[in-house]
Amino acid sequence: MGGAARFVRIHRSHVVNLDFVSAIRPHDAGRYLVELRDGAKIVASRSGTQLLRQLTG
Repeated sequence: MGGAARFVRIHRSHVVNLDFVSAIRPHDAGRYLVELRDGAKIVASRSGTQLLRQLTG
């Protein structure tokens, strides 16, 4: 995968570059917590979590 495909909208307010994701962990029953290399943590929306499952599964 290259170019724009590495950028994923995980929440209405957040687009992340998958190259800078250090970890993806369960947050609650339907969402993931995305941790970035710089230490930032973002809770993905339910639809963002579903997209991450498809891309990383």
